[in-house]
Amino acid sequence: MIEVSLRIGEILKSRGMRQEDLAKALGVSTRSVGKWVRNESFPRLDNLINAASVLGCAVHDLFVIDSDLDYEDPAKSELTDCYDACTPERKEKLLDAARDAKALSKEGR
Repeated sequence: MIEVSLRIGEILKSRGMRQEDLAKALGVSTRSVGKWVRNESFPRLDNLINAASVLGCAVHDLFVIDSDLDYEDPAKSELTDCYDACTPERKEKLLDAARDAKALSKEGR
């Protein structure tokens, strides 16, 4: 069974924001945001889209699927954590670096 939960708390922390900041930006109660962070409730689609905008990430970055958590290789897990904590601009730089490393690996074969 696939379980879906939200990474809102992690992303808030990585951005140096508080639940109150997100609540105010979205025009919802801090209590609502707290429930989302604890995965006790799920935001409406419009709030989810607006939260991604406020947090500077894509909507899909707000989700974690249970299969995302079970990496056999700890380095993959660490890379995913690093990527998730990045701003959109830094994500692009990280992806560019990974693409460069991949290209260099292919050349070295």
